[in-house]
Parts: sequence; structure tokens; C-alpha cells
Amino acid sequence: MKHRRLYRRITKFTDVWDAQRLLVEHLNPIKDYEVVPVFQAFGRVVYEPVVSPADLPPHNASHMDGYAVNSSLLQNASPSNPVKLRTVGVCYAGKKPEFKVGAG
Repeated sequence: MKHRRLYRRITKFTDVWDAQRLLVEHLNPIKDYEVVPVFQAFGRVVYEPVVSPADLPPHNASHMDGYAVNSSLLQNASPSNPVKLRTVGVCYAGKKPEFKVGAG
């Protein structure tokens, strides 16, 4: 089976303003709306912006736990040659670290 080329060379570029104009020309604005319970809203388009009355969480937060590791310390690590790493500190969500992370 012969493979077809999956791409073609782009030789003509559309100016950003022309692209925006073309997009607006082909939009179908929402004219009517209906109020439905939130559990029936799946798959629908929101008519107006949804704004939360409160920031949740009330501070900047990472959504993942993790470790900062100097990768050069792990170059020779393997199941038969494990590397023991030292924890230099713990930083909880919403708190600033009281330690520096650096090489060594």
C-alpha cells in the first residue's frame, strides 16, 4: 500500500484581519436562549459569561504534588543501583517556601 502525503505545502497566507473578517462573516450569533437546570445544560452553549462570586481556591495553588530533582544525581540510578535523595523542605498549598532549592 502506497502512502499518500498527509500534508501540503502552504504557499498562500491569509492576513490576520482577513481571517478575522471571514470568521465573523460565517458566525451564526445566538439570538434566543432558554433557562435550564444545570444538569440539563450538558452539550449546550452558554448565552452569557459565567462569573464566580468567589475565587476558588482563594490563593494560587498547584494542582500536582511533586519534587524538584537535580537530574544529574540520577544519571547512574537503576533498580539495582538506587540513589537516595534528601528532602530539603516541604511547602504546603498557599504557603511560600522557607527554603531554597539548588544544586547539591
